Amino acid sequence: MAEQTITPEQAQGLITQLSGENKTLRKMIQELGEKVANTEIANTQLNVQIKELREAFQQVNGATPAPQQEPTEEQPQEEE
Repeated sequence: MAEQTITPEQAQGLITQLSGENKTLRKMIQELGEKVANTEIANTQLNVQIKELREAFQQVNGATPAPQQEPTEEQPQEEE
């Protein structure tokens, strides 16, 4: 294969292009991380609400609350 050379201007253009793409990707990754964190917070809040609702329901029915196992990442959460 023939050796290819680029001019300094072409090299500078590539550097500028790649730098811009790098900044865009970094911003996308940061936004994704924030969305994941917000989803985890919402999930935790929902788990607390589910636990409280189960306890209230059991109290209304006169049953003693059974200990609930917190869902883990390996364990799928119940569909209600």
